[in-house]
Amino acid sequence: MVASSLVDALLEPSTGSNGDKVLYDYYGRQAELVPVSDIVYATVSGQTRMRLLASILMGWKGPVLDAGCNNGVYKAFVEEYVGLDFARGFLAGFKGDRVQGSVEELPFKDEAFSHILLSETLEHVHQPRKALEECQRVLQPKGDILITVPFGDDAKRVVSFGLENYGCHGKVLHGCFSRPYLKMLLKKTGFTVKQMNVYPEAGGVSPCLIAHVEKVK
Repeated sequence: MVASSLVDALLEPSTGSNGDKVLYDYYGRQAELVPVSDIVYATVSGQTRMRLLASILMGWKGPVLDAGCNNGVYKAFVEEYVGLDFARGFLAGFKGDRVQGSVEELPFKDEAFSHILLSETLEHVHQPRKALEECQRVLQPKGDILITVPFGDDAKRVVSFGLENYGCHGKVLHGCFSRPYLKMLLKKTGFTVKQMNVYPEAGGVSPCLIAHVEKVK
């Protein structure tokens, strides 16, 4: 964790939990070995997706949580930015307010954020519903979330992306989300969908489902 006045104001006192150590360790190694920006944002479709998300982010005011922030690629588009990621290696890649932690157990106070970005995050957690419940807790009333996830009919799967080329062996927890499945999760966790669209081959990895949702209360 990196201390700052913004982070200090939003953090909940620590409970001493470190989340899922296996995932912490895995993503820690991945952060050191895999150039994620080369895999996702170096492609034409990845750049297109970035511009689309940036056009929305630039209109957001108030504290913004980038949950699963990777190396903070979207920080440039937000004034009050806090990044959160499992992997300390990712967090070391940019300057600014960032916290190591899990989206399934967010270390922030209730209603701490005006907006949340969940870009390529939900597919990597064991319990997407729990992650959304935590986002609902730390989001202010009528706050919104911008979500991107791999699009597909299989709600949960484990895959290999050939990361062995980078020295990172083993398969990756990587779920896919259909429209009905994501809508069901959002409804059960207190969100209403403002917009949801599928973008083919976003990031050069898989088709991408992008949802802009709002907290009901």
